[in-house]
Amino acid sequence: MEAQGRRSYLAKHKDGLQIRESSRPPRCSSEPDDCFKPMTFPDHVTVYHKLSNEPTQKTDSFILDVLILSELHQRPAARCIEDIVVYNYRLGKKTTLPPFMADAFQRTWQLQEEAKKTNSNAVRDLLARVRALEKQSWDAPDAVEDMGSNT
Repeated sequence: MEAQGRRSYLAKHKDGLQIRESSRPPRCSSEPDDCFKPMTFPDHVTVYHKLSNEPTQKTDSFILDVLILSELHQRPAARCIEDIVVYNYRLGKKTTLPPFMADAFQRTWQLQEEAKKTNSNAVRDLLARVRALEKQSWDAPDAVEDMGSNT
């Protein structure tokens, strides 16, 4: 559906998306990388959203995992979870995703899953190559560990 068709559908049906809740996920560990630094001016951010669950035609709400990156520090600044509800303002209640929106979210989900598979395979390949290098050097029968001493 082209942009004009989407706008007329939403205007006619008075459907929209509303953030029900936005929160930070609980901390998973006390690792330094898990703690985010506060951002200060001047800084710009990039915000990435990921669907948490596969949407269907009957979906009336969905969860987005959010990653906010600091361009100044070149690292994550925050992680959030957004709970989005599909709302019909004319009727004053929740509704299901319009067909064009459900299709777009399903395509997005499929692309996410393909990217996850591709990148997981690349990581596995990289780890296997690193392990092969370790076996050639560290695990060699004549390998000697250098403990930093001058002897």
